[in-house]
Amino acid sequence: AVKAGLWDGEGELDFALVWGPDPLTNTYDPTVPPIPRYSSMRSWRIYSRVAPSLGLKPVVNPLDLPFSVPVDRPITRRELFDLTRDHYEGTEFDMRVGVLAGPFGNPNRYEGGVGVHEHGGEFPRAISIPRTSYSTVIESLPQPRREAIASPSVAWIATDSPASSVYVPFYASAPQTELGPYQRGNLFRFTRDSAWWAFNFVANLMTINYQAMSERVVPTVEELQDEVDRQTAAAEASGDPLVLLETQMRVQRWVVEKWWDLADELVVMFNDGFLNGCTGQALAHERDLQKCNVANHLGYPKQWLDMIGYDYNIHPHYVRPGGVMKPTDPGFNITAPPRAPWLSIPTPEASEPVASSFGAGRDPVSAVYAVAMVGVAAVAFLAGRASGGRREAVGDHFQRM
Repeated sequence: AVKAGLWDGEGELDFALVWGPDPLTNTYDPTVPPIPRYSSMRSWRIYSRVAPSLGLKPVVNPLDLPFSVPVDRPITRRELFDLTRDHYEGTEFDMRVGVLAGPFGNPNRYEGGVGVHEHGGEFPRAISIPRTSYSTVIESLPQPRREAIASPSVAWIATDSPASSVYVPFYASAPQTELGPYQRGNLFRFTRDSAWWAFNFVANLMTINYQAMSERVVPTVEELQDEVDRQTAAAEASGDPLVLLETQMRVQRWVVEKWWDLADELVVMFNDGFLNGCTGQALAHERDLQKCNVANHLGYPKQWLDMIGYDYNIHPHYVRPGGVMKPTDPGFNITAPPRAPWLSIPTPEASEPVASSFGAGRDPVSAVYAVAMVGVAAVAFLAGRASGGRREAVGDHFQRM
């Protein structure tokens, strides 16, 4: 490093800082500015969950965070699964709130595109993102379990977005002897014999009404994960490698079958934006149709209608930013380093009042552009507090144009 002129030899060698690219100036795409928070926010979030006692603050430069941290207490396998499902819930960056979350609290964001390139800006990158192909947790087994099943480790794999997926086991000593749902799949051909398509289908379906569907999907994830744990524990206790292999394959098939059942159920439950459901037998049994509720109105939440200025004016509504959430943590670093001035965001203040009536004669293209951009850079840092939390007066809302 000294010979290459990368380090002056003083102090302790920081390998990443000396040999790696500068996160504040390096970019994967020369047409857009660097996005160091793409990594730093994720690292901070993990550290803040496993070691909250450290009180680490969000930073711009990921190299300003520790390489690793000691956890406050032992972390279970299920807690590791949950870390991969995170959208900054309960923090001021909670991706379920704010205008980009839409009316139904969708934490997923569409990355890239012409608009973002032309306008500039940033939103948080969650740990669970919609374009995830799969996530993996590798468990190194303790000696007693390792000897009992003759396997040093197990890979837990969840296909598609981990926020709406279930982890299934792949034991190192139990190689698959036949093609199962986790060995099948083609990105360009939809098929029901693929685990990836099962979980991808439900994840995409949830964009219709993420909040309402989560009330059905999230408990199902936990229910299936509990059963996976129960069956794999019983297989390990048997001490029979053949039983372990058979259980592994059976569990994988069962999880996918149950997920397709859930997919079919969600299609019916949320058909045409309503909530439909039955308390008796399946819909196919005509004698139980009287027990079914059809076309229960979900509608838009009042908070979102307040945000967009919904009223009795039936013209198209055009809005512009009316403010963002102020940071709840005074120690949060919102001043960017000199090498990345575009990341500096002033402390948000309330916008000046604007007329609330529909603006006759305004350029609708400019108005649409205003609502589409929504101050994306500010939202990325100050997306809001936990759902249901108290909001500032200028809060998460827009002002009518």
